[in-house]
Amino acid sequence: MRKQLLMALLMFLPMMVSAEKVEIDGMWYNLIPKAKVAELTNQKSGVGTYSGDVIIPESVTYNSVEYRVVAINSAFSYCTNLTSVSIPNSVTTIGSNAFYKCTALTSITIPNSVTSIGENAFSGCTGLTSISIPDGVTSIGGSAFSGISGLTTITIPNGVTSINGGLFSGCTGLNSIVIPDGVTFIGIGAFYGCSSLISINIPSDVTFIGESAFTNCTVLSSITIPDGVTSIEDDTFNGCTGLTSIDIPSSITSIGKYAFSRCTGLTSFTIPNSVLSIGDYCFSRCTGLTSVDIGNGVTSIGSYAFNYCSSLTSLNFNNNIISCEQAAFYGCSSLNSVYINDLTSWCNSTMSSASGSNPLEMAHHLFVNGEEVTDLIIPNDVTTINASLFYGCSYLNSVTIGNSVKNIGSSAFAKCENIADVFCYSDAVPTTDKDAFLNSYIQYATLHVPAGLVDSYRATAPWNSIINIVPIEGEIPKVNKCATPTIEYSNGSVTCNCETEGVKYVYQIAPVTVKQESESGRFAFAPTYEITVYATREGYKDSDTASIIVGLSNVGDLNGDGQISIADVTSLVNVILGK
Repeated sequence: MRKQLLMALLMFLPMMVSAEKVEIDGMWYNLIPKAKVAELTNQKSGVGTYSGDVIIPESVTYNSVEYRVVAINSAFSYCTNLTSVSIPNSVTTIGSNAFYKCTALTSITIPNSVTSIGENAFSGCTGLTSISIPDGVTSIGGSAFSGISGLTTITIPNGVTSINGGLFSGCTGLNSIVIPDGVTFIGIGAFYGCSSLISINIPSDVTFIGESAFTNCTVLSSITIPDGVTSIEDDTFNGCTGLTSIDIPSSITSIGKYAFSRCTGLTSFTIPNSVLSIGDYCFSRCTGLTSVDIGNGVTSIGSYAFNYCSSLTSLNFNNNIISCEQAAFYGCSSLNSVYINDLTSWCNSTMSSASGSNPLEMAHHLFVNGEEVTDLIIPNDVTTINASLFYGCSYLNSVTIGNSVKNIGSSAFAKCENIADVFCYSDAVPTTDKDAFLNSYIQYATLHVPAGLVDSYRATAPWNSIINIVPIEGEIPKVNKCATPTIEYSNGSVTCNCETEGVKYVYQIAPVTVKQESESGRFAFAPTYEITVYATREGYKDSDTASIIVGLSNVGDLNGDGQISIADVTSLVNVILGK
C-alpha cells in the first residue's frame, strides 16, 4: 500500500514542479521552475478583477528564485475597468483572451519582443483606436482584433502568413489595412462587417479566402482575387453593397451560396469558363445587375441563384449544357433576352419545374448566335426536348421538331402562345407529356406531320387537342451540321471556305508554345499563334473546328502601327472574314 502511495506521489510531483499558480505583488502567475519563466494569468477567484493602470514587471521573484515574465494568458479577460497596461520587453506571447472585452482600455503598446498573439486576444476592446503590431509577430490567432469598432487602420507584419478566421470581424471603423505579400490564407469571416473598409489589396500568394470573409463590407468598391484561389466560398461578398467591380481569375472553379448576394452595386458580371457551378442564392437581390455572361464551363446554376435581380435584362450562355435549379431566376422582372450559342446543348439542359427556373419564362426572347429565334428548328441530333426548356418563349411563331426527337417533356413549350405552326418530322409520334404545350393555345396552331402519321397524331394526346393536323407537303427537310471549313495561309493571306452556304465564321487566336531542341545553344525566336475557325448558321449545328499555325515573322505590319504583333494577325483574319 505504501509503495502504491509513493508511486502516486512520484507521478504527481512533476506536475507540481512544472507549473505553480501563485500571487506576487497583487498579480497572479503560472511559474515554470524548470525554465524559470512566468506567465501572467487571471486571479484564482475568477476573471475581470484587474482594474485601473497596470504595470507588468519584466521579472518576479518567488522563494528567492527569479522568474522572467514571458507570456500573458487570459489574465485581463473581462477586466472592464482596466484603463492601461504596460507590457515589458520580456513578453513574447500574448495568449488567447488576454485582453478579451477590456472595454475601458484606450491604448496599448505591444513590445517588439512579442512574436505571437492568441485567439480573441483583444476582441471586444471597443475603446482602442489604434494598435501597432511589431514586425516580429509571425502568428495572430482568430478573432484577435474582432469587435474593435474604433480601430481605423492597421498593418500586418511581413512574417504573418495567415489572416485567421474572424480576425477583424466587426471592426466597423477599419478603413484601410496593409496585408503583406507572404500571406497565403484568409480565414472564415476575417473582415466580416468591416463596414468602413474602402479597399483592400489581396496579395498574389493568397490561395484560399474563407466563407463570409468580406460579408457586409458595405463600402468596399473593388477587389481583385489572386490567380491561386480556386473557389469563392459561401457568403464571401454577401452584402457588399458598394462593390462595383471584381476580377474573377480563370483559376476559380466554383462560386458558393450567397457569394455575391445583395451586391447591389454590381451592374455586369462575367463568369469565367473555368467555373463549373454557381451556388444557391449566389447573386440573389443584386438589384443593380443588368447583364451576366456565363462561361462555357458552368453546368449547374443553384436554386434562387439570381433571385430578384430586378434590373437584369440579358443573359449569355456560352455553348454549355446547363442545369438550372429551383427558381434560379425568380423575380428577374426586367429580363428580356437570353443568348445561347448551341441549340443542341440547350436541348440537353435541364430546368427545374418550379416557377422562375428557366430565364426564358421572364425574357421571352431567345437568341442563337446573336440572332433572335422566331422560327425554332430543333436539330436532328436531339433525341429529347427536356421539361420546361422553352417555357415562356412567347415570340416563337413556329417550331420544327427534328426527325430524331423521341420525347418531349412537361412544359417544354409552355406559354409559347404565339406558335402558329408545329412541324414534326419524326417517323413515329414522340412520347409527349400532356402539359408540353401548357397555356400555349396549341389547339389553334397547325400541326404538320408525315402523311402516314396524321391519324396517329389525331389519336394521341396531347396532339389530338390540335384542331388542324395536316400532312407535310413535299420532301421532308433535314437539319444538318455545317461542313468543317478549310483554312489556308499563304503570302500574307488567310482564306476560309465552307461547303455549307450562308455560314458565318467564328475564330479565335491563341499563342502556341513551340518546344524544340538545339545542339548549338542558338535558336531563332518568332512568336507563333494558332488560328482556329468554325462555321455556324441558324438552323444548323456548328461545324467542327479547323486550325492553322501562323508565325508573326510571316505576317508583317498589316495595321501600320510600326510594329509586328498579335494585332496584325487579328487584322489579317478580320479582313478575310469581312469584319
